[in-house]
Amino acid sequence: MTEGSGMDEVVISGISCRLPGCDNILEFKEKLFAGVDLVATENQRFDTELYGIPRFGQLNDVSRFDASFFDIRPSQADKMDPALRMLLENGCPYALVLMPVNTSTDARCSMESLKGSPTGVFVGSRPSDAHTAWTKQADKISGFEMTGCHSTMLSNEISHTAVRSIRSNQCDSAIVAAAKIILNPLESLQYLKLGMLSPNGRCSSFDKEADGYCISEGVVAILLQRRAHAKRNYATVLGTKVMNNGQPDKAIFSPSKECLVHLIRAVYKEVNVNVSEVAYVEAHGTGTQAGDKAEIDAICDVLCEGRSGQLMVGSVKSNIGHTEEVSGLVGILKVVLAMDENVLPGNIHFANLNKKIEGLVNGRVQVVKENTPWKGGLVGINSFGFGGTNAHVILHKERSVSKKVTGVSSNMLHRKLLLVTNGRTENGVRESLALLNNFNYEQFCSATLFKRKSNYRGMAIGPNVDSIEVNPVNSKKKDVWLIFTGMGCQWSGMGKQLVGIDVVFESLKTSDEILKKEGFSLIETLTDENTAIDTPTKSFVCILAIQIALHSLIRDLGIEVSGYIGHSVGELACAYADGCLTHEQALLTAFFRGQCLENTCMPKGAMAAIGLSVEEALSICPDGVTVACHNASDSVTVAGKESIIQTFVCDMKSKNIFAKEVDCSGIAFHSYLISGIIPEPKHVSGKWITTSVPCNERPELLPCSPMFLVNNLLNPVLFHEAVTTIPDDALVVEVAPHALLQTLLKRSLKDKNHVFGFMKKNCLRNDEKHSQNNWKNYAQNVFLAPLVKWDHRECFQVPTAKEFLGGSAANVFEHNLDFSIHGDHAVLKDHVIDGHCIFPAAGIIYLAWKAYATFIGRSIWDTAVVLKNVSFERTVFLSDEQSLERISTTLMTGQNKFEMNNDGGLIAFGEIHLVDKPTSIWDSKEKAKFELTKEDIYQELKLMGYDYGPDFRGIVKSDINVQQVMLEWKGDWIPFLDLLFQMKIFQDNSRALKIPRMMSFLEISPQDTSLKIKQSDIVPAQVNVVAKTIQARGVVLGNTQYATINRRKEAQFPTLMSYSFRPYIDTQTERDTDHLKDVLHDMLSIACENTPIKLRVFTCCANKTSEYLRDSMVYQLRHSASFEQEMPNRVSSINSSGKESTFEGAQAQTDLYDIIVKETTEETLLPNIDDLLPNLKTNGFLLFLIAPIISQTDNRSVADILNSKCGVSRSAKCKIVALRKCTVYSFVCLLRKSCLKIKTEEKIIEIPATGFQWVYELQNVLKTRDELEADRIWLYSEDVSSGIVGLVNSLRQEPSGDQIRCVFLASKTQNPSAEKFIKDRKDLDLVFNIHYAGKWGTFSGSLLEGLPKIEAIPKHLEIDDIGDLTSLSWKQQCSSTGDETQFAETAFVALNFRDVMLATGKLPVDTIPKSAQTRNNLLGMEFSGIDCNGQNIMGVTGKQGIATRVEISEDWWWVVPDQWSLEEAATVPVAYATAYYAFVLRGNMTHGEHVLIHSGSGALGQAAIAVALSYDCTIYTTVGSEEKAGYLLEKFQKLKRQNIFSSRNKDFEQKIMAATGGHGVDKVLNSLTDDLKEASLRVLAPDGCFLEVGKSDLISNKPLGQSMFLKNASFLGIHLDVLHEKGGLVCQQLQKLVQKGIEQGVVRPLDRHVFPATQVEEAFRLMTSGKHRGKILLKMKDDIGILDKIPFQARVNFDSMKSYIVTGGLGGMGLELADWLSIRGARHLVLTSRSGVRTGYQKRKLQQMEVRGTNVVIAANDVSKLAEAEDLIVKLTVPLGGVFHLALVRAKNLDRVTRRGSICVDHFVVFSTLISKIGYEGLSNYAFANSAMERIIEYRRRDNHAEQ
Repeated sequence: MTEGSGMDEVVISGISCRLPGCDNILEFKEKLFAGVDLVATENQRFDTELYGIPRFGQLNDVSRFDASFFDIRPSQADKMDPALRMLLENGCPYALVLMPVNTSTDARCSMESLKGSPTGVFVGSRPSDAHTAWTKQADKISGFEMTGCHSTMLSNEISHTAVRSIRSNQCDSAIVAAAKIILNPLESLQYLKLGMLSPNGRCSSFDKEADGYCISEGVVAILLQRRAHAKRNYATVLGTKVMNNGQPDKAIFSPSKECLVHLIRAVYKEVNVNVSEVAYVEAHGTGTQAGDKAEIDAICDVLCEGRSGQLMVGSVKSNIGHTEEVSGLVGILKVVLAMDENVLPGNIHFANLNKKIEGLVNGRVQVVKENTPWKGGLVGINSFGFGGTNAHVILHKERSVSKKVTGVSSNMLHRKLLLVTNGRTENGVRESLALLNNFNYEQFCSATLFKRKSNYRGMAIGPNVDSIEVNPVNSKKKDVWLIFTGMGCQWSGMGKQLVGIDVVFESLKTSDEILKKEGFSLIETLTDENTAIDTPTKSFVCILAIQIALHSLIRDLGIEVSGYIGHSVGELACAYADGCLTHEQALLTAFFRGQCLENTCMPKGAMAAIGLSVEEALSICPDGVTVACHNASDSVTVAGKESIIQTFVCDMKSKNIFAKEVDCSGIAFHSYLISGIIPEPKHVSGKWITTSVPCNERPELLPCSPMFLVNNLLNPVLFHEAVTTIPDDALVVEVAPHALLQTLLKRSLKDKNHVFGFMKKNCLRNDEKHSQNNWKNYAQNVFLAPLVKWDHRECFQVPTAKEFLGGSAANVFEHNLDFSIHGDHAVLKDHVIDGHCIFPAAGIIYLAWKAYATFIGRSIWDTAVVLKNVSFERTVFLSDEQSLERISTTLMTGQNKFEMNNDGGLIAFGEIHLVDKPTSIWDSKEKAKFELTKEDIYQELKLMGYDYGPDFRGIVKSDINVQQVMLEWKGDWIPFLDLLFQMKIFQDNSRALKIPRMMSFLEISPQDTSLKIKQSDIVPAQVNVVAKTIQARGVVLGNTQYATINRRKEAQFPTLMSYSFRPYIDTQTERDTDHLKDVLHDMLSIACENTPIKLRVFTCCANKTSEYLRDSMVYQLRHSASFEQEMPNRVSSINSSGKESTFEGAQAQTDLYDIIVKETTEETLLPNIDDLLPNLKTNGFLLFLIAPIISQTDNRSVADILNSKCGVSRSAKCKIVALRKCTVYSFVCLLRKSCLKIKTEEKIIEIPATGFQWVYELQNVLKTRDELEADRIWLYSEDVSSGIVGLVNSLRQEPSGDQIRCVFLASKTQNPSAEKFIKDRKDLDLVFNIHYAGKWGTFSGSLLEGLPKIEAIPKHLEIDDIGDLTSLSWKQQCSSTGDETQFAETAFVALNFRDVMLATGKLPVDTIPKSAQTRNNLLGMEFSGIDCNGQNIMGVTGKQGIATRVEISEDWWWVVPDQWSLEEAATVPVAYATAYYAFVLRGNMTHGEHVLIHSGSGALGQAAIAVALSYDCTIYTTVGSEEKAGYLLEKFQKLKRQNIFSSRNKDFEQKIMAATGGHGVDKVLNSLTDDLKEASLRVLAPDGCFLEVGKSDLISNKPLGQSMFLKNASFLGIHLDVLHEKGGLVCQQLQKLVQKGIEQGVVRPLDRHVFPATQVEEAFRLMTSGKHRGKILLKMKDDIGILDKIPFQARVNFDSMKSYIVTGGLGGMGLELADWLSIRGARHLVLTSRSGVRTGYQKRKLQQMEVRGTNVVIAANDVSKLAEAEDLIVKLTVPLGGVFHLALVRAKNLDRVTRRGSICVDHFVVFSTLISKIGYEGLSNYAFANSAMERIIEYRRRDNHAEQ
């Protein structure tokens, strides 16, 4: 539209809305200017937290709709999109206008008036969410979804109030509307995922904190009209324009500045408007960083061009959020309100401007922060959409100017306003009238809200309404009868207040002008309260004038009148209303009639009302009294002379008969006293029922003749007879200045009619404060839409969130969670197990719970659920990277089952149900004694491998047995639920690393809402040992099974080092070339400990040698005093080159090298020395690899020969430091460039064996020594147990520590002399000069690669990493646990599928008997061998079955028949024992039964066939191939080929049923799964028995069809290992059955495949493939009984018959060591501690040891005192087996007492640290003590006092 004038101008003439928190425009206006944030945080349509989305702006109840008004059936309304319902109701208010009484001045605009007019309907819409939700399930579709939700219906439906469709370019009016209702939470979630929504749910338009927008709902409709047709003008539309930038891919999330500039510039150019006239811009302003900047930049470029002042901008989105398709209309609405109030509303959520927006920073544009006066001008409105579509609108309106009401002259009194309206409900009408009263208006108000279907009508007199009258509207049209009252209704001032009603005033003004010609002032008479109306003329004229005026009001209201009745002179008003007399005729008739009566000489008369019937009155009236009016059945009016009437009235009163004189101005009307006034005759209509002619005498055409008027005056008034002709249910309205006849009318009409008066005497207020001068100022426009009050008693359907989230007919619902440990789920980073961050089982539970709550549309806090039979299939490892991880939850809603997947793999499944009645909390009723602290608990868990972070450390305290616990609630369900699993894990004493595998149930009833509002709380939890449940507040965890997982190898195997004396010169020890690496390592160690920390190394060696050197350097870096954090500074450079050339040119000292390594020969040695020395730092080292060096005929020492060779180099100050022999002809030589000459005498400090005086001497020396490089401090010790080595290592880390040197005599030496030894060693200036066994050297460390393999017995097989068959290895077997235990030396051991499943991880460890669950007991259960009596036996064992020696279990072994070999015997025990146990003991097999045996060619299958044949059973079996079928037929002659089927398909089902005549089989021995298992169940006969030997389905807890039990069948699990653990009578019976089978020849050896014990991996892999027949055996010894030499790792075990002392045994490490000793067999422990047991953790650890059978004694002896050390040994009750020294005191006393007498310990172990090897600043004393203990161990080993 462009600017125009007259007919071309387009204005906004109507507007309506519903917005968040506002039901109409007035509510929105109030809250807008009050700066209210209309985005609700409470009572949202769906739980935003549940879906992880921010809050949104929400309309009030959208389920209410006035369907009957629009003639819409309830069934259709129920399936209408709520947005469409809102549009219908908001499109109708344009039929509402303020209507003046005088319709000629302003025609009404109604819905009826729009019919047939050129009116267009334009609706902005989107695809219907409601349609999506309601059409997901075909069986629930009604058909109305299409008509109620389709986008084409939006405009069609609104055409009920406008027209059917838009007519192109022919519209005079147009309804423009849009609606948005947020029903689908997933739509908001999409916005959030795209980063468009503000996380805090608000639009911070133009603020620096702007982070997205908040979506909101809204409905807005406006009416556009040509100015000529409009009755109101809210604003003029000067121009609009819409553009698209043509690049939607670049404008999805932010507008294009260039496009906006082009759009805005174009629209102002098109309408020829100067942009400087724009005073305000209502911006799009969503609050996104990119969008706000682009918009303001564009506004500045166009609208600020040439502008002198600031341009004001704002955005309504800061108040209500982004209503999207409605947002443009909302912007217009805000501007209309601003124009109406002359105030610009302030932006909220705007605190600090966005400094990235230049226009805001430089002040060209100013955001309206608070309500600001609007001084007029143009307003621009922006609205942008997805895809680059942008719009701009220009509005204009002259500022409103207040004006006073110009009323009647000052001598006229107050004008009142009649407020009339109708509506759908009574309350609605009352509210509309109250709103009308508050409007600013000038004229009488009638709001005809509904021309049709009004249920109620109401009226009130304004302003300042005191009372409102509302009555229901009868659906049937009622007759309206007007009763015009006669004499007696007049009163002084009766017209005073009526002049305030325009229609009435106009009529009275006309009457006044007519009567002024006769000299009568009507208005003055009517309005003057002091003027008595006491003459016939005044009475006739005033009453008639009022009645004519009121009739004009009735006619103006459009009321159709059915009939008229006049009482007495009221018949003149009937004549006027009936059209018989004109306005002027009627008034003049009344006037002259009165004049005639006044001027006629007649006696003064009177009239009186008497309460008698006509008959009664006639019988008692005296002469001179006549009945003038028959008012009612019991009321008449009599007339006569005044004196006679007065006497008659007194007489009647004396008889208690009602009597009252009537004011008749002294005229006895309708009596013999009146005659002479006859106007011209006219005919009356049928509507007028005259009261002066009896009805039965009325002619067909009754003229209004002079005679008729005479009769009216003379004859009695037959009012009662006339009133009785009014039809029933009519509205009877008395039209008079005072409703005088109400009582008579109601008595005559009884309850058949509705009677009311139009006016009563003095009924209107009459006070001066409402004078016209105090009236409200008149405003041009008022908002009409709020007047509409719909009938909202009925509710209709609104789609719930659940309807968008479910599947279709498949009843499948999917819920996805994308998360990262760096985002909202950062708490998960604290769930660390074995060094890996993994998704917790509690997280899986939470996601299933949340998905279910989401599906049913609730918050998790309102959803109590129970999860059942949950299986955790796979662990999800969480990456530390920023990438998102997705876990998908699928709900099978029909079955209440769920599955979870990650990366396409199943991770969990189970069931989930709603909880009707939460489980009551079990109370142990025992007072808790909390002895374990949080630190105790998580110290233990960390040792087990659970390295939880703070958020998952929620067990606050616990009792010793972990049965009563206090848990910490931290506001997050996942960590809280995880605590229940932690409790169970902590209860386990096995120290195995476990994770949940199977959960029977978990009930969550979050009824305690205190957890919801509290961020932290302490929650009690307890364990019901009997029920195997864990209960906390609102949570009950049922029995849970756990799977043991492998620990990381680096966690299992510590770094092993060898630290020993290495001589500097060793030319005697012959080493092969494989030890070159060790020699190079020693040489570099010497160089490193004598060189400053930062090294520069140059190598010129072969590749292998360079590799050795680099490995050694890495070791030196890791074990230097600088530790790992300083490793990068340890080596400046390590260069390598294969060239033989020398260095080129001279180099600065900083460029020289600390170490140069070179391969050389005898001939090139001296030249190389001369070449390399100039490139070496002072005190630097040359390392040469020399070969060959000497001829074999030279008998001199190698050192002498080398010294002679190096004679020339002596002048170069180069000396040999170390020399090692590698082979007969190869040496490695380390030379050092001579140091600077010592300038002073050396300071020597001797360190004696006792006393510490030397410490103070050393301290003083270090403080006073000058910092001269040549100075040396020599520490000297002759004590072989001295800690001098550790001391020196630490002192060298102190300031001036590089001056320290050491001479240590580590072995007994004759005539030692400190001066002599120092003199011999000072030239080399080496730090360590250790003399041991006649040689000088140093201590050097090196890494050990794993534990040594040894050849010994006994041994057993373990798997180090479950799932990795390559980790199968032989380990040393534990020693005997008691004298009564019997063992057998194995010859052969058999593998079973149980072993393979355990080794591959397919069978969880916790599913086997507890005694076998430890890793060393895991594998094997079947063997053959020789017992202690020398007899050949075979049997089943419960643990360590694959071993060179096995424990013999009672009732589980048999003597091998003489005719069998041990190899054959090893195939028998498990297979036949299982077959007899299944068929005979559990299945109660009888002769002649039908039996199905699966996998018949396997070991168990063959054994089962043999047993079944011995019972003469008919056997059906399955095999995997035809070859196996032939094998069985050959082995078992009684088998029939037609009874052998394939195990690969289900064909066996039909064939067996056919073979058995449909009966089925009596026994099924099953090992199959899935559909093959189901087929096997179906072939089971009534009363049959299903014997399950497989484990996979049982482990997975797969459901079993229960219909089988209708056949009285039974399902039995067959597990021989469980029976073995249990023992008892059944075991004895089984032993006898197998023995009997051996004797009867039923039990026979099976086929086998034999592997030597060295090929265990191959044996396991063959069994895994399933390609074998019979058994797989491992051969443990050869035919002559010699054990194979199988290498294995040594395993330390402890003698149960000896005691072991642990000093410091109650400390953290001491308890761990004691626990390890207990696990490894120690049964007698003595733990020293001077403080005793003080903590719950100590008590629990001791309790765990006692459970294993270990007796623990706590001793308070102080072993630093010799006497107490001796006492400790003396008090031992069993022989001493070992000492483990952990106490922070010297071990010298323990060493001494354990060397005495017959004491011979197996173990003497002290615990030291790396500090003694590498040193550390400030820890010299600690290093000294540790080093001293190491010396003790060295000498014990040398003296053979302990192996370790």
